[in-house]
This record gives sequence, C-alpha cells and structure tokens, in this order.
Amino acid sequence: MDTSIAPNPVLEGGVIEIPSPTELPKQKSERLVDPGQIGLRVVYEPTKVPGSKTGRIDADVICVHGLGADPDWSWRDKSSGVSWIKHPEMLPAAIPNARILRYGYDAKWWGQESAIKSRVPDLAVELLHDLKNEPDRTEHPQRPLIFICHCFGGLIVEKAICTSRLDEGRFPNIFKASRGLVLLGTPHRGTGDFTSQALILRIINAEIPVELSIVDVLKPKNETLIDLFDDFTNLIADDKIRLHLRVFCFFEQKPTTASDVLSKVQGGEKLDKSVVREFIVDRESAILPGYDKRGLPVNHFQLNKFSKPDDGYYVRVKVVIVDMVKNALVLPDNLQKPVRAPSVRVFRPATAMPPYDKARYFEGRKEILEHIKRKLAKPERHMVVLHGPPGVGKTHIAVHYAHSYGEKITTSRVFWIASRTFDEFQRAYIKIGNLLAVPGITDTENDPLNLIKAHLSEESQGGHWLMVLDGADELDSKDLKRMKDYIPSSPLGAILATTCKRSVAKTLAFKSEDILDVVPFSQTETFPFFRRELTQKRISDDEVCDLHAELQGLPLAIVQAAAYLTRCPTITASEYLQKLSTYKSDIAKTGILGTAHISFCHISNTEPFVADLARMAAMFDFQTIPRRLLRYYNDRVNEFCDLMREFFLIDVTNDMGEVSLSQLVRSTIKSLTISHEPLTDTLSEEFPSLDLAKVALIQVPKCGVLLPYAQAVLRLEADPTTNDGKRSRANLLFKTGKYSAYLKKYEPAIQALKEALRLREEETPPDPKLIEETATTLNSIKKLFKSPDHLSAQAKDSLPSGIDDYIARASKHMNSKQQSEIETELLKHSNDTSPSAYKASDALGILYDNSLQHTAAIARHEIVHDWCLKTYGPKNLETYRQVYKIGRNLELRGKFPEAEAKYKEAWEGTKECLGESHPEASRILCSLATVYSKIGKRVEARDAFEKALSLQGEEPGPKHADTLLTKHNYAIFLQRENVEAAGEMLGRVLIEQEQIPGLGSGHPDTLRTASNLAGNYEVRGMGEKALELCRLVAPRQVESLGVEHPDTKATQVLMARIQGFSK
Repeated sequence: MDTSIAPNPVLEGGVIEIPSPTELPKQKSERLVDPGQIGLRVVYEPTKVPGSKTGRIDADVICVHGLGADPDWSWRDKSSGVSWIKHPEMLPAAIPNARILRYGYDAKWWGQESAIKSRVPDLAVELLHDLKNEPDRTEHPQRPLIFICHCFGGLIVEKAICTSRLDEGRFPNIFKASRGLVLLGTPHRGTGDFTSQALILRIINAEIPVELSIVDVLKPKNETLIDLFDDFTNLIADDKIRLHLRVFCFFEQKPTTASDVLSKVQGGEKLDKSVVREFIVDRESAILPGYDKRGLPVNHFQLNKFSKPDDGYYVRVKVVIVDMVKNALVLPDNLQKPVRAPSVRVFRPATAMPPYDKARYFEGRKEILEHIKRKLAKPERHMVVLHGPPGVGKTHIAVHYAHSYGEKITTSRVFWIASRTFDEFQRAYIKIGNLLAVPGITDTENDPLNLIKAHLSEESQGGHWLMVLDGADELDSKDLKRMKDYIPSSPLGAILATTCKRSVAKTLAFKSEDILDVVPFSQTETFPFFRRELTQKRISDDEVCDLHAELQGLPLAIVQAAAYLTRCPTITASEYLQKLSTYKSDIAKTGILGTAHISFCHISNTEPFVADLARMAAMFDFQTIPRRLLRYYNDRVNEFCDLMREFFLIDVTNDMGEVSLSQLVRSTIKSLTISHEPLTDTLSEEFPSLDLAKVALIQVPKCGVLLPYAQAVLRLEADPTTNDGKRSRANLLFKTGKYSAYLKKYEPAIQALKEALRLREEETPPDPKLIEETATTLNSIKKLFKSPDHLSAQAKDSLPSGIDDYIARASKHMNSKQQSEIETELLKHSNDTSPSAYKASDALGILYDNSLQHTAAIARHEIVHDWCLKTYGPKNLETYRQVYKIGRNLELRGKFPEAEAKYKEAWEGTKECLGESHPEASRILCSLATVYSKIGKRVEARDAFEKALSLQGEEPGPKHADTLLTKHNYAIFLQRENVEAAGEMLGRVLIEQEQIPGLGSGHPDTLRTASNLAGNYEVRGMGEKALELCRLVAPRQVESLGVEHPDTKATQVLMARIQGFSK
C-alpha cells in the first residue's frame, strides 16, 4: 500500500515524470481492504504558501470510493497507475492550498467471510466520527470540506450530510463546513438491471456468497435509497443551503461490460461471463434535479480514473473542484440554520417550477421582468402577453419570471403549456389536469378541458398559480377563441403568454397595455455575454460589433454563435462571419437560421447519428417531443440531447421527459437533406394494442401520448412501396383505429381500419389471420357506430347542460350550502331510468359519502348496482365498482363484517377484470386490509397490507396518493406493535403527501396523517410536539371539513386530552 504524501508542486520545481506501470506497487489480487486502509488518510499536505486565505490550508478535500473498490487503487488509472488525487502535477497542483485525503471503508460485498454487513446509515456515521476525530480537524473544525465521491461513496456522503444536519450536537461543525460535493456516477435512483439483479444471480449461481443487504440498496425501487434521495433533495431544496453547499453531478456516457464488473470478483471460476453491456448508473440516476451536471464519454469505472494533467475529462472535473474550493472561502451572507417548524411543513409540489432551467446566458431584461411583475400583481388584471420576433428570447423571459414566481411564493404552482397549436394546448392542459387529479377527468364522457377550467377557477385552497401559454404562434382565429374560452379565471391565478404574432397578442390580452414587446439585445448587452462565454478565444471589440449586427441582436442567434466558436476552437470570429455571409438572403435576414444551419452542418459531419435523430425529431410539427419516442428510434438519445444542447439547438425539460425545438431550428434542420429510417415501423411496434373487449387501463395513457405522433407519421409516410412498409403501416393503423374506437371516435376509427384492411389484403402473400382480425374489428365498430343507442347518444344519454359539472364537483369537499345546491340539481335528473339518471344517482352517493350521510349513500349505490346488474351483468367492472362503494360506506358506518364481504367481492371481481396489479384492484385490497385490522384479523391484515404496498410500488408508484394512503393505514396498524416505527412511517407519508400534486399541506388526507402523527407523538410521551402539530392542523380541518367532521373532532379531542381537560 502506498501511503506517501505528495510533495507541494508550488515549492518543488522541475517536471515530475509520470511513473511507468512497472515502477508501481502491484495491486493486491484479493482487493481486500485491510485494517490499515480504513478511515481517513492524507495523500497531499500543503506547506505554508503565500496567498492562502486562511494562512495555511484553505480546505479539506475528501475522496470517497465506491462499492467493491480499494481506497487507494480506486483513484489510479489502470494503464499508467497514476493516482490523480495525489500526483504532484494533477489535483495537488490545481488546489495547492487544500489538503487532500482519501477515505477508506470495507467495500467488499461478496465472499465467504469478508463481505461487509454494514448499511448506508452505519457507514455514514463512521465517516462522521472519523471526520470529527481527525487530528488536524479537531484544531480547525470549521475548515471547509469538499467531497469527491464515486458511485456508492456518494450515497454515504449524502447520508452523512443529512445526519450531521439533524444531529449537530453529536457531530458539530461538519454540516456547516460541508461546502462542496462532486458526484461521479452516484446511483440516486439505483443501478441498471444487470448490475442490481442479473449480476447478483450470476455470482450466486457460481456458489459465491453475497451480502444482499448492501447490494439491495442499489435496486431502483429500494425504500432506503428512495428515502435517502428524498431526505437529501429536501435538504438541499432550501435556498440558503443551496448557497452553502455546491453540488455537481458527472455521469457516464459509455456502457460497461459484464466482464468489467465480474473481473473484480475473486474465486469466480464458475461465473457466467457472457457479454452484457449497460449503463451501470445512467444519466437519470446520476443527476440531482436543479443542480449542475455533465456527461463524460467513459464507462462507470473510468469516471474516477485519469492518467495525466492534460486528460480532457480530468480537466472538466478539475475545473469544478477548483471552483468549489474558491467558493468555500466566501461564506454566504447571514447564513443561519433555518428554524424547523414542528408542524405540517409546506413543500413545493411537482408543478412548483417551470419545466426548464433558467438559461445561464440570460442577460439584462430586468426592466421587462419588473414590468411583468407589476402587471400581474394588479388584482383586476392577471394577463400579460410577451410579443416579439422568433429568437428574441420570449420563452426564456417567461422561464426566468416563472422561476422567480415559484421561489417567492412557497405554495405557488406553475403550469407550463406548449400552445403553438390547439392540439398541443389540449394535450398539455389535460396533462396538468391529471397532475391535479381533477375529478372526472379520466371519464371519456366528460369534457376534460372544461373540468380543468372549472377546477382552477373555483379552488380556494390549492395556492396561487401561474399559467404560461408558450409559443401561441400557429393558432387560427377559431382555435384561438377555443383556447381563450378554456383559460381559467381566478383571483389566485395569473396568465403569461408568448407569441410572435401581433394578432394573437391582441386577442389574448384584456387590454392593449397588457402586451409587452420584447426587443433584441442591445450592443451593450451583447458585449459582456461574448466576453464571458468566449474566455478561451481571442475576439476583438470590432468582431463583437460585427457579430451583433449580423445576428441582429437576436439572443438565440448570439448564443448559438458563441457555442459554435467555443466548440470549434480552430474557427476564428472573422471566419465565422464569413460563413454567415455565404447564406441566402432570406436566412441571413433573420440571423438565427444562419447560426443554426452552421452548427447543424458541423454536427452532421462529426456525429451523423445525432443529425439523424434531429432530422427525425424535426419531422414532427410539434413544439415538444417525448424523449422516449426518440429512444424508440435510437437509444443514444442521451448523447443526442447533450450535444444538441451544447449548441443551443434544443431545450430539454428538467425531468428529461421532453425535448423542445423552436420553429426556426426545426425549419433549419428540415432544410437539410438527411436520410433517416422510416418511423412507421418503430411506432407500429411501440403503440399499444388495446383489447376492446377488456381494455387494460394501464395501456391507455401511453396510447394518448403516442397518438398525435403516430398520426403525424401516418401523414408523412403515407405511401409505402415495400411489403414490409405496408405491413408496418397496416399494423399502426389497426392499433390507432382501436384506440380511437375506445375514445368513441368511431369515424376516424373506421377510416383507419378500412385502410389497414386494404393494406393487409394487398400483402404478398396475404396473412388470412390478420385479415380476419381486422375485418372482424372493423365490422364490430361499424355496428357500434350505426346502433340506435350510439346514434342517439347525444340526445338520449348525455346529461343536460351543466350537470356534468355538478357530477364532477360532487366528489369534492365543500360547505353545506354548496352541497345542498349540487344535491338539488342531481336529484332533478336521477328519477328516471336513463343511463344519465343512474350517473346522477352515483354522483349523489359520492356526495352523501363525503357529507357523512352513509345510509343515504348506500341506498343510492344499491340503486346503481341493481341497474349495473341488469345492464352489464354480475361480472362487469362497473358492477364491482358499486360493490366497493357500498362496502366503503358500510365500513364508515361501523358494519365491518358486512364491509369485509363487499370488499372481498369487489377485490376478486376487479382482479378478474383488470388484473391484481392494476391500481384500482390494489386500492380495494388496502381497504380490505384496513377492515381486517379493525375486526382483529391481524395476520390477514398484515398480509393484505404488504401485498397492496408491493403492488402499488410498481403501479401507480411509491409516491402516488393511493400508495401513501396504504402506507398511512399500515402505519396505524403497526402502532400496536412498534409505535416508534409507526411514527417514522407516518412522518415520511406526511412529507410525501405535502409534495403530491392534488394533495398538498391543506388536503384532508394530509391533515388526517398529521393528526394521527400528533397522536403518535402523544403515545410516545412527546406531548409538546403533539400539541404544536394539533394547533396547526385543527384550524385547517375546520376550514376545509367543518367543525362536525369526524377528523376535525378527533383532532380537537386529542388536543383536549393533551392539555389535560375534556370538552
């Protein structure tokens, strides 16, 4: 083991040779960590150097290795043996006034005797103890700490930071000293499937013992990993802590082969070493939302190994570390520990910020941002329209304002809606409705846009919101009027729109003064931008002036020019200007197209696959494109996004879900002739095939996302000439036709199926089975379309005008006056035998349920149940839904045995209709488990709870409202066995409920969790904390539920008991 300390390169002159591999000590074949390697070891110690701001040492840089790694060899390049954290010409030379230490822990997870048993929290505490007791740090406990972490080491450090924050008495000064965190491939969302599952099976099959407790943490849905991610991201979400602790994430851009991983496992002669390649920690897992990130084109085990000072990848990492050390010496003003309220904390939901990061090149614009702020603050006017030519920066002004809006108002929400066409507006609007869980939005009989408008116009507890209608450029007068009719009006809301058309701006704005014109950059704004961005290139003032004039001051043109000059260092500014001048006058006139054209030609010549993906993306005439659609076409979509973003040709949403192309960039790409594979074949494979007799609802959302893109491909690739092309087109038409029929859009369904049938009949040779399947489906849909019931559906079955809205509102919590109004309207339409009457009766049952009239609710649901039996039969999903609703009200009346029987019937039937993994089925299983617990069947209750949680963890997911309700009920069940564990679970549920769109801190479910957590505190002897929580919850329950609601009364009784008197 090499324990020497690198000399100070500043004091010792001369060039130090990099040793050859033959001169280096050999790496131990067993790669075991012996006791002498455990803990902190100094690898570079500064001597007294003039210029150090602390007189001697500016910071301590701690390097933490990953799982299955050696503390010293983890940082050595395999071929040269160079350790970049201690070589005098590498990191010590970059930060000469900082001390560099490496941290060692036993990282072996396989083997008979030597596999570690520790968990992440244990390893984190060991690190904290070693930092606290490190001799030099005991004398200088406030010296800044910078952590460099590879893979699993990042999880240990993140947990250590969280622990030191919560337990500063035990680990003083460590959190305050933590100023930087460089993460090299840290698996925040787990590792790839092979690494976390198949790899383990191969090792086990080779009869090598494995410590599963440590490896399980790397599985994507591991609860410990999820909790750690939530705890750390919640911690760094605080604005003061973001200033205090800098974080930068690096991720791998090349896959790792199985042999690279298995070569580290000793005694593995029996191992299956067949080739598997995957990203061990892909981009999505390695990054943290809202923090800087960058990809390195290396595999996972090369992220932390560099061979020489001019290694380009090392330079990228070094720059980040140097910047963090410099930042650590400048303390943020008035940095204090935020006071943590013993209450229901307010966390920002998923809709709290716009989907795009602030543009780092954002210059000036203070005046227009202030203008927007002043106008939207006026109570009588909540609309501003930004108008200006393409490329002038309207969208990024909107992004910048939306960020400041979300940061200022902690309970605010930002709804970002791509609005270039009405279809795009509709898709984005419905997506927001789904996030808000608007009642009735999934019912195909309802108008979802009207429901969303009503929901946002009438809500009083969801908090303020800002709606951004971005890029409303291609709307004709009819569609523009339709869109404007669906825009909600609320004292809580504000609207910000962007458009390049004056006519659209005039239609959207309430008054002419609501239109703000966005102008290009002035020369004064252009100069500092170029000076900042082109630090590595000499550029004269005259050249900046010429570029500004040629690009007409358009911000997007300017950033594209700067990006090209940065990425192509051999091209001078004058040569770039010459390139621009060669374009046709219509392109040069706008400037933006010229810059995009130059950049895209460069990409086409250097990275053809990126150009191919871009051409495919540009063929869709949509403002945004799902990232997974690009992945279907080419799985190198991460590299595509990174390169196109570096040239400012695309934007990518923060959740990495969508790619955005401006119309000008799209037209530039389409102007270049680039061949690409037809997309019909790709989409025909990916588009779900619905079984109309038994629709799997889990497939429906994917159909909805892909439908507009499938329709675009069918238009663009309309005349296939090959047999394979015709077969793919027929397959896609068949699938989209069935989905249209599911939506009850029979005419386009019939049209699509007719063409599919024709193409299948023309195939050589024809497939009789496919022809019969298509013809049968087509005839069935024709019968539906021509049946009297469906022909007269509008007149016979639809509800009278306005009743749809009352049905949607019946499921909401409201005051007695509102309930009475809705009840009156629904009673008017529930007294005949039409389907609409039974729909109104069902809504009445829900209304009575919410207003605690459970006997009346049961009577209404029994009426609807009888109608379902006659209309659909006993084994229909709608029939089982009524059984469940009857069971719920029986439970609420305290008739638990009867409720158990109904829940069992609903559970078995729903399983048969949808499958037991469907969210609706697992929701019923949770209700059954709750009733089991109430009647003392604890074994059955535990099994049902655990099965429900297992199913819900997969679908609808661990953070869905239904899953959180199951966790809440399970925690209540567990209180009889382990009150501390139950309290911890309730606390996690509460935090997650506060962040879920549609719930939030004021929702009745969240308040019930908070009240039960207060009860848990009381049982545990934490009366003061329980009382503080009750005092926050009680008034909110009175406001939202009323004083007579059982939840409100339960909280008040708890308060009285804690205070020592009864009411």
